[in-house]
Amino acid sequence: AVDADAKSTLALLNLGVALNRQEKFADAIPVLREALRLEDGLTAARLHLGFALVETGQYKEAEPLLLRVVKTSGAEEILGQMYLGQLYARTGQYEKSIAAFELYLQKAPNAANAAEVRSLIEKLHQKLGPAN
Repeated sequence: AVDADAKSTLALLNLGVALNRQEKFADAIPVLREALRLEDGLTAARLHLGFALVETGQYKEAEPLLLRVVKTSGAEEILGQMYLGQLYARTGQYEKSIAAFELYLQKAPNAANAAEVRSLIEKLHQKLGPAN
């Protein structure tokens, strides 16, 4: 039974990720919630659920999920910083957004989107004004 549960959890995670990639975020949310219900320690499911929630404007629910992800290590933690940066930028928390994006770049300086993230950091600094 443990193997069947593990397989179904992995299938749910894979489906949720696929739905996110297709930008079907609202469809991904219940799938990823179920994967987490089956296996609470599944960081990848928490990350992708947090991302889907950010993309659907459900920031209050996304933030604690992503904050938990960034306390882990590995690829999920790095992406979690990126998604937190997006969440904070969209909610007007520019200092937190800059900090998250800078941490993301520290951990992934050669990321494919590094130039885009640096440009976004500059724009956020401009929104904060000349003192920042």
